[in-house]
Parts: sequence; C-alpha cells; structure tokens
Amino acid sequence: NSIHQAKEDREALTAWRRAKKEALLPTLRRLFEVLDSDGSGALTVEELEEAPWALVEVFQDVLGCSDVRLIFETLDFAETGLITIEDFCTGILRLQDEASLEMRRVTKQCSELLRRTQHLEQMILTGEAVEAPPALCRGRWVVSTGQSTRFSVSTRGGGGPR
Repeated sequence: NSIHQAKEDREALTAWRRAKKEALLPTLRRLFEVLDSDGSGALTVEELEEAPWALVEVFQDVLGCSDVRLIFETLDFAETGLITIEDFCTGILRLQDEASLEMRRVTKQCSELLRRTQHLEQMILTGEAVEAPPALCRGRWVVSTGQSTRFSVSTRGGGGPR
C-alpha cells in the first residue's frame, strides 16, 4: 500500500532529522562556549563579530549563511542584545528546519512593524500627541488637539502640525 509506505517514509525522515539534531547539539554547545569569550554565559553581537573565520564557517555549513550580524539578530528572540546557550542551540536547530534565515528575519521585521503600528494606534486612540517616525511617514505628523485628532500630511517634505 503506497499510503502506508509514504507514512513510514515520513516517520523515518523525522527520526533521521531528530538523530541529526541530537548529534549536532554537543557541537553547538562547544561552539557557544568558544564564542562566549568573556565566559558570561551569553553571547553579544561583538563576540560573534570577533569570532575566528573557522567558527563562522560552521554557521555557513549549518545555516547556509556567514553573516554573523544577521544570525545574531535572528537568534536574539527577546531582543535583549544577548543570546543564551539555550536560545543559541534551539534557534540554530530550529532554523535548519524552517525557511531560510532571510525569511526568518523578514518575519521578525514584520512582527516589529506590527508592534510599532499597534503602539501608534494606541497613542492615537488615547489622544496623545505623536510625531510619526520619519522613516515611516517622511515628516508627516499626527497631532492631538484634546477633543479630536487631526492629521496633517505634507507631500512636499515640510510637514508639521497644523
């Protein structure tokens, strides 16, 4: 039965992937310890940037990427500027299964844009005066007058409250 065979193939592939991850985990832990040059138990972007090329090649082999800043930003889930050994190992293993590292970064950027948009929406609804971020609105302003909120949009770049 071909359906039964396909199920067995999927189970075998899953078992193979799990074994591969388990075999990679000690290597990732050793890599983390070497990268953690100050012995703090957490990596900074500077520690990754100062890594010897031989260690960066491990990232290339495992993730298909040697851009350590991109890797750091992707693994820094909590955006604290630090990566724990758990985040490091779990993140790299997860990245192997998911879409490309670049797709992971795009997803993270979309989440950040959503968070910022929700913050701006809340500020508008509560009547707080807000200057919109220049990169987002190119000099456009949102101004609260207390009773109502007015929007002023300048297409000539001057922009400002009215």
